[in-house]
Amino acid sequence: MKITRLSLDNVRTFEEAEFTFNPGFNLIIGINGAGKSTALDAIRFCGSHLLSAIQRMPFRPFGFAIDDIHADAPFAEASLHVRFDERTTSKIFDDDGDDAFVRLREWRTQFATDNMENVDLLRRTIIETTRPSKRLRSQLRDLHETIAPADPTYFYPSKEYHIHHARKQPSAPLMIHYSTARSIMNVQAERKSAAGTSQLAYVNALQSNALSLRQFADWMRAQIELASERLASRHLVDGISAALESFLPGYSNLRPSAKSNSRVEVDINGTTLDVRQLSDGERSVLALILDIAKRLAQANPRLSDPLTSGEAVILIDEIDLHLHPQWQRKIVGNLEKTFPSCQFITSSHSPQVIGEVPHDKIQMIKDGKVYSPARSFGIDSSRVLEEVMNTKSRNAGVEDAIGNIAKLIGDGKADEAKEAIKALSYKIGEDDPEITRARTLLDFMEGDA
Repeated sequence: MKITRLSLDNVRTFEEAEFTFNPGFNLIIGINGAGKSTALDAIRFCGSHLLSAIQRMPFRPFGFAIDDIHADAPFAEASLHVRFDERTTSKIFDDDGDDAFVRLREWRTQFATDNMENVDLLRRTIIETTRPSKRLRSQLRDLHETIAPADPTYFYPSKEYHIHHARKQPSAPLMIHYSTARSIMNVQAERKSAAGTSQLAYVNALQSNALSLRQFADWMRAQIELASERLASRHLVDGISAALESFLPGYSNLRPSAKSNSRVEVDINGTTLDVRQLSDGERSVLALILDIAKRLAQANPRLSDPLTSGEAVILIDEIDLHLHPQWQRKIVGNLEKTFPSCQFITSSHSPQVIGEVPHDKIQMIKDGKVYSPARSFGIDSSRVLEEVMNTKSRNAGVEDAIGNIAKLIGDGKADEAKEAIKALSYKIGEDDPEITRARTLLDFMEGDA
């Protein structure tokens, strides 16, 4: 299962917006408050209803609240388009494919649709409070369908279609959400779930909960014991070890402690540490590796290599959170390498992350609109800030000083320019490209004199 599109109407800051996604890695960018988390929440809410229909989920689906409705609009609506067929394994989606979708709607006021006076009132309310776009005209037609406001979820072409096609896939449909609190680790034992073994993959998968060290230690201990006789367990243990070394060079031998059931240890350049002693960034990376691996294995007990073959839609809010800039550059490639069959939909405003993602896999939010930037992949962080994020890459005072030097050189004031260059070089260094450029221009100017 892969997500192809997300359409939003009157959801929080969005009046109308559409996001398109690729099968592999996807990045949503924008300034704080632009709506990055809103997009991830909408996917999570719709996904909870979708998975609830496909699997007997061990939690209630999520929905919008009245406060999620934009301004004075009569309703908030999100439509999540998905594909279940073999085309989801390609690098891009075919334009000619028909997507199934699940739609979630929250009304500001409940209307009885069997009363035509209420239907007419609702129609007038929509026309008077929003502009009649093509999508809104289709929503007006919805008033004549059998979708009652009391049942806010609608499946196209049908709920049975989603169930049938999802269950035909070799990998079980799975969606996982990681909030900005993912570095928090809980040592307490979780309350035992009544869910079956494969359904454990879905417990709290779309909620913002701390990673349970006790639960992971028990699971990994079992995989290590089974590795000598079960191929899938051996692949899991080897895959987690390889992922650890790829994400965190110098880290090795991640293992449950022999001294405590709720303790997980790791070796860092020969020194053994409890993972709770690691930094927020280190724990954040570990939480992603461990939780994704565990859930893929639990959801797909029949796959011989769930890390490679297991599919999931993985939502990560602020993927760069707590990470050193060097790790920010590597995390995109490491996730794709470790979990090649998964679809990642993430958010960030880190120039290091943005520079690692092709522009057609980026959805940028600006002034409530969504679009892909002209370029992104391979350009340096300062150019990402200026060209993609429309933000100055330098301190405003430094920018003013550079501009003043350029003006002095342009006006032929060599002595004043030299003093200005000398003063700025003390602040930003002799080797800064702007200092080198200014000295070169000054040399040319004096040579022509």
